[in-house]
Amino acid sequence: MGDKMKYLLILLPILLLVGCSSEGQTTTSGITGNIVSSDAVYASEFTVELNSGVINPDSLNIPQNSIVILNVFDHDNRTDVFLVEGYGEERLVNGRANFYFKATKEGTFEYGLIKEQNKGRLIIK
Repeated sequence: MGDKMKYLLILLPILLLVGCSSEGQTTTSGITGNIVSSDAVYASEFTVELNSGVINPDSLNIPQNSIVILNVFDHDNRTDVFLVEGYGEERLVNGRANFYFKATKEGTFEYGLIKEQNKGRLIIK
């Protein structure tokens, strides 16, 4: 094989990788999260903070079929169950918890601590 052919065989996969991935930022209620795509798979990562009964952000917009990563921090360090309704996702939070799931269902779903009145809204479109 000639040097030009070897060079093309090395360069082609690199160009395909660069061309098939993109990264962007999304902002919801003043909170910035990353949306990363590669081969039509999206991941949305957000930090949800709980402080004195207030949930922040109170609304998250997420593309349907994306992978959702929620990093939950309870500044009051309560032991309670955090629930993402409609997705069967619930975890015991003792200061912090992490959630990973695929947003397959379109619609609006509540999230938050089970014992708290204030809930956030997960909007999947």
